[in-house]
Amino acid sequence: MLHIQAKIMLAMVTLTLLSTHAAEISFRSLEESDLPLLYTWMQEPHLLAWWGSKPETYEQFVQEFQQEIGIGTFKTPLLVYCNTEPIGYIQYYCADQPCRDCWATENKPVTGTICLELIIGNRAYLGKGYCSHIATEFARKIFTQTDTKKIVVDPCPTNNTAIRCYERSGFTKAKSNSVLPYIETPPERMILMELKRDS
Repeated sequence: MLHIQAKIMLAMVTLTLLSTHAAEISFRSLEESDLPLLYTWMQEPHLLAWWGSKPETYEQFVQEFQQEIGIGTFKTPLLVYCNTEPIGYIQYYCADQPCRDCWATENKPVTGTICLELIIGNRAYLGKGYCSHIATEFARKIFTQTDTKKIVVDPCPTNNTAIRCYERSGFTKAKSNSVLPYIETPPERMILMELKRDS
């Protein structure tokens, strides 16, 4: 009986992995018409825990998004699709772009490094390996289509799910001075992880 149960469980795991890796992951530029969906995702408890406080209103969210992250800023926002369904969001930027809250400054550029942030917004896709699948596909496209040397992420030290996701995609924990020597964020607030082109 136990042998049969083990076979069933193995078949279920195999099916999940095949389903995940057979899925076509794609990205497209975020448009203003996507903001209601992004706003809905940002109300989800699994995102509020890591992405700050809940916006009071949709209008406030749009205003803050467009100022800090949105369309037309130096950050590139992308909607993530699994086949034809939107499931997540990515924003990334070159580390040599100066801004008030990122690691780089005008005087200390980090050429060839991209900083990445990734979320799964659709709860139906949580805990099924899609996060690492997305990160892997994003890295493949970036390294194929640009001359980027490395991609950096900075999950919270207590966000074990995100850390494992990036590790499965090939990211490794790095000493801050090997990635961005002048980073000022306290180590208890983030862990730097990097994926090099030749990893």
